[in-house]
Amino acid sequence: MTVPGYYPTHWPFEGTVLSGTTQNEDRIPVYMVALQHVISFWEGQDIDGKVMNSLLLNAKFALRKAEKAYASSAFLNNDEKFVIVGNLSDMLDRLAPEGLYFGAKPKTMDDYGYWNAQSLITPYVEFL
Repeated sequence: MTVPGYYPTHWPFEGTVLSGTTQNEDRIPVYMVALQHVISFWEGQDIDGKVMNSLLLNAKFALRKAEKAYASSAFLNNDEKFVIVGNLSDMLDRLAPEGLYFGAKPKTMDDYGYWNAQSLITPYVEFL
């Protein structure tokens, strides 16, 4: 899911956001900072619309919820950390401009960031 029809003139976040770890406790603080930057970026764009406003409100809510949970992270179990990472990842992906996605880089499991969505498409090979 990306922001449909929105093509910013400069998307400053393409590429790696975090690499070298798959541990949720490492991903949470980096994703929170990344989401704050992405929210700030979109708020600085000249965009008006119910879809974008709704996405930004949901992203802010997800960020505040993650910040509150992370403040007590010593008490979070692995399932709770997994849910927080999932929510943050989902919002980072939803706020990606059209043509990009947020997630693991293709063919890796420890390099997270914004990547070209075309890299997810597996070419069709016709077998004779």
